[in-house]
Amino acid sequence: MWGFILSLLILPSRAQEPTFPNYSGFVNDYAGVIDSAAAAKLKNICRTLEEKTSAEMAIAVVKAVAPLDSKTYAVKLFEKWKIGKKGKDNGILILLALDERRVEIEVGYGLEGAVNDAAAGEILDKYAVPFFKKGDFSG
Repeated sequence: MWGFILSLLILPSRAQEPTFPNYSGFVNDYAGVIDSAAAAKLKNICRTLEEKTSAEMAIAVVKAVAPLDSKTYAVKLFEKWKIGKKGKDNGILILLALDERRVEIEVGYGLEGAVNDAAAGEILDKYAVPFFKKGDFSG
């Protein structure tokens, strides 16, 4: 009896959790908005970053993050994909959620000195938002 009641309490919270996509490399465009030339350039940037610093960067473009907010989705996706080297926690996730019109940068603890919240905000304001406002996701 208690097992049944407990399952009723747990099921609604699990139903709220979206299915997170599997990691498929540096650039994960599940919405199909990044052209192949831009994807190749982004992959090269991520590869060079990893070679020079050991930091790992992943880019994810999804249609929607509902029922979660974009920040929570980014944190959970970052954790699922285990971005960054074990023991260094030196990963960066850039998430673009199209329906919510949101972009997030999630940074592992090992990189917070280099990419703090102010730096992440500046990167988005200067390099991402102007392109996204025009619908130029490849730019």
